[in-house]
Amino acid sequence: LHTFLTKDPLEKVMAHYEKLLEEKGLTRSEIEKTYRYGGDDDPEPAYIGRGGGFILKKADRPDLKAPLVLISVYEDKVLEGTAITISAPK
Repeated sequence: LHTFLTKDPLEKVMAHYEKLLEEKGLTRSEIEKTYRYGGDDDPEPAYIGRGGGFILKKADRPDLKAPLVLISVYEDKVLEGTAITISAPK
């Protein structure tokens, strides 16, 4: 799990990853159908604002080392920036 923060707006970060990954980003609600941003123990973290991201699967991207990689991009209300979290959930 890796998380980092930028002061760039959410839209700019999402556009960067869409170009880099060559795919359209998903909305937060689309991602949260399967993966919770705050984890199962924190069903609605107050610090998370608008968000989006990407679900990358090894089946579609053989170069991945993990079977699945989740890139979450969201407004962090506490740190006042856009957080990017990259994880490989089980």
